[in-house]
Amino acid sequence: MQYLMMSRNKYYNLVLQKWVNFLVGIFYHVAPHLPRSFMGWTGAALVTPLYYLWPKYIRAMHQNYRVILGQDISKRELDRTSRQTLRNFARYFVDLFYFRGKSHDAIRSFLGDVSGVPEFEAALGLGRGAVLLTAHLGNWELGGYFLGQKQLPINVVYYQDRFKQLELLRSLTRKDMAVKEIGIGSGPLAGLPIIRALKRNEIVAMQGDRDFRGDGLNVTFFGRQVRFPVGPVICAMIANAPIIPVFILRNPDNTYNIIAQPPLFVEGDSKDRPAVERNLQAVASMIETMVERYPSQWYCFYPFFDGSARNDD
Repeated sequence: MQYLMMSRNKYYNLVLQKWVNFLVGIFYHVAPHLPRSFMGWTGAALVTPLYYLWPKYIRAMHQNYRVILGQDISKRELDRTSRQTLRNFARYFVDLFYFRGKSHDAIRSFLGDVSGVPEFEAALGLGRGAVLLTAHLGNWELGGYFLGQKQLPINVVYYQDRFKQLELLRSLTRKDMAVKEIGIGSGPLAGLPIIRALKRNEIVAMQGDRDFRGDGLNVTFFGRQVRFPVGPVICAMIANAPIIPVFILRNPDNTYNIIAQPPLFVEGDSKDRPAVERNLQAVASMIETMVERYPSQWYCFYPFFDGSARNDD
């Protein structure tokens, strides 16, 4: 979805690419060695000017928040929420790199509440693998630190980032977490590596709120018709694996809560479109609940509700 917001000026895009690569490279190398509070403040300070330099992105955020928070929301509240979202996004990257190489006990000290563990472990005990469903919300990557260090077999499904250096450093960080990667491709066989991992009784972490491949189906999300990706649901249905919604959200004191919702046991045949749509709507409703509770931790910088749905009946 990043490509939807790219400038038509290739020189601007080139400079932006080099600037982002430079910044993330610095944070990758220095964040683990400096105080977390200092790095968080620095990251937030660096993104603050973007609020005034990237009006296209800010307008998109305002459009999204008018749907999520209500059309009567004030301009002041829109600005406050959008600026907080940018700061949270910066801290997402700071923490991703800060926790690199830290022990499980050290990371555990930054956790607040952890809910849904018994249900999570019961679903894993079925021996059918599990789709660990999350969204571009909070700090989804931190789940790899906990599951990887617990020596649970976990795979992360990802779509190639526009900023290649960022994707490379994120990939190196996942390897530090003992997390395997599954790059999402195109074509009818793109889901095979995911299904094979589930059949091996492994965990597959997937984000369910962006239709990167363009083959999603319509769901109701905050009262609007939008497209959600079918991959998590289709793969779970084929492998007969439960979907476990897990979200890692930042608290005001910069600790994190891990919220695991009750597993969704998908029903029906993956070739039965109504069954897929029912399961997909259940997924969308779970994500909607979390976005409604934590709107400034949902990182969506393009007009999500603008023309997303399609009529292909």
